[in-house]
Order: sequence, then structure tokens, then C-alpha cells
Amino acid sequence: MMTQDEQHENDGYYVVDNNGYWLCDIPTTKNDLPLTCNILCDDPVVYNEIEQTAFVSQFLDASGEIVSGVIPTWKISGDYYDLLDIIFEENAVLISANNKKLINRQFILRLEADGYEPAELKFVVKSFM
Repeated sequence: MMTQDEQHENDGYYVVDNNGYWLCDIPTTKNDLPLTCNILCDDPVVYNEIEQTAFVSQFLDASGEIVSGVIPTWKISGDYYDLLDIIFEENAVLISANNKKLINRQFILRLEADGYEPAELKFVVKSFM
């Protein structure tokens, strides 16, 4: 037994060999939505010669509920990114800068995990004073 909740462009009633058939698209369900991830931080700024800035991974299932136990993969890009001090933890990355060449430079932090849509966040290195 089926009911139709809304009509889609490809839905329709067709007669084939004198038999009537109602054909419809497969509905989009929450399971069809992608698994997503987010990068959480207080402020996307790393201050030169000051304490580390923490960037925390968050993974969400198709219904938007937080998922634990996902192993994150972090990537950082930008000029002079190799001069950043980076510490990888279980679900976070801690970034600090101790080089004046990094001041006012922007970097892109990318979070990935198997089966999840990747997330990116731009952060900048600033002088504390």
C-alpha cells in the first residue's frame, strides 16, 4: 500500500498494454543527505608568539546528530605553512606561530574523514600588539 505525499516532475500515470501504472521518483530521505563535518574554534586567528589556537573537529550524521569515534585527517595549505607549529591531537589540531614572516598571512585548514564531506576554514596569523 502506497500513498503519494507530493507530485514530482517525473511522476505520472501511464497506460501500458491496457494496464494503468503510477510511476514516481524515489523520495529523498535523510539517508540520502551527506555526512558532514565542521571545524570549531573560538576565532580563526593565530597570534604570533602567543599560545596555541585550538581547532576541533565535529562530525555529523545525515540527521545532524554529532557522531563520535571518527578519525579526522587535517591538511594545512598556504605560503610558509611549514613555519607554523602544529600539534595533532585525537580530535583537534593546535596551531601556533613564532615567526614574524607569518604575520598577516592566511592559511586554509581542511578537515576530512572517510565518507564525510570535507570542511575548510581560513585562518590568519596576526601580531598580538
